[in-house]
Amino acid sequence: MSERIKVLIISPFYPFPEYKDGIRKIIYNLIKFKPENIQITILSLCEETDKDFFYLEDAFSDVRFEKIFYKDKPHKYYILEWLFSSLPVGCIKFKSYWEKLADFVNSEGRYYDVIHIETPFLAPVMRLINENLRQKLMLFPHDSLTMFVERRLRVEKSLLKRFAYKLELQKAKKLESGVYSKYKEVVFVSDMDANYVKNLNPEINSLYIPNGVDIEYFSPQGEGLVEKNSLIFTGNMTYEPNRQAALFLINEVMPLLTRKLPDAKLYLVGINSEYLKAFENENVIVTGFVKDIRKYIAKAKLYVSPLPFGSGIKNKVLEAMSMGKVVLGTPVSFEGIDGMENGKNAVVIDSMDSKIWGEKIFYYMQTDLGTIGDEARKLIERHFSWKEIVKRYGELYANSLSNR
Repeated sequence: MSERIKVLIISPFYPFPEYKDGIRKIIYNLIKFKPENIQITILSLCEETDKDFFYLEDAFSDVRFEKIFYKDKPHKYYILEWLFSSLPVGCIKFKSYWEKLADFVNSEGRYYDVIHIETPFLAPVMRLINENLRQKLMLFPHDSLTMFVERRLRVEKSLLKRFAYKLELQKAKKLESGVYSKYKEVVFVSDMDANYVKNLNPEINSLYIPNGVDIEYFSPQGEGLVEKNSLIFTGNMTYEPNRQAALFLINEVMPLLTRKLPDAKLYLVGINSEYLKAFENENVIVTGFVKDIRKYIAKAKLYVSPLPFGSGIKNKVLEAMSMGKVVLGTPVSFEGIDGMENGKNAVVIDSMDSKIWGEKIFYYMQTDLGTIGDEARKLIERHFSWKEIVKRYGELYANSLSNR
């Protein structure tokens, strides 16, 4: 066996539980499926509530977990500092902890071959790290912050929020076009994000490795479980694209659909969905967090993803396709999913017109879905298994090490 590559992963988020967000999901699967020649230490900022999940570390005895305790503040405390800073709001949130993270790296960085930095919000930490260690740094923003904010701005109608997003857009561009070019490698989850940032500054060495799916866990459950005329949307419901998608389905699509299908049901499944309880009725079911999301995906005939904007690759779409579901989504829902073909393994609805969505859902509710779900599963098996995706991380670490 080749010599082990020692990797230090630095994250602003404690890696458990993995369902909380995409960053945790990536780190969790990196340590779950890591090759034997990779040795990982995770240094993360950690809130008091994270203590409830410390026991999950026991399943990873070969991974070292280091923590710096972090105390979040109400959002209003960050806004004032943001107004007078050149940094995006996410950076402001973690800025006071950059020095502690850098101190750990400067103290122990010599023991590691690769220092993997998570999220755009920790990118400026590299300025505090000793120059002799900077060649080991790799940045993993995953999504382009600038592209996300630019798309968010396009759909925003509030004048005050438009002003705020224009300001945030300037700050995001400055971060990505400036700091990113100082890293040897900057890794995204889709080619669209990687190319977008490359266009901001051609000197940025932007690469991409897509997210994956645990294809054994998210596997087809059998047609016998499917509930007639049911659809599902999942995710963290306070994430703005998900929030807008959920409200679009509730307020605009379901009233049209239930005129034709009075028994149609929409399941909204995911964390931070308490505010959606006010919209519950016989056709709209809000579950909140569920321990096993698979049984809800399994019983829905269709998975819907009317995301109005976003960036990166959508884990929820990958999971639904892995379970053999027919996914109806906007183009942004399928970004980063190489090999996706409209009508073959998914259904693209290039519109946010509720009438078009209602008609499409009605059509696919009433028709034979053919092999679309089967083809979706095959696509995920071929290209998006976490076992294979994590091998690409290992190859990236090894290549970075050999090219110094």
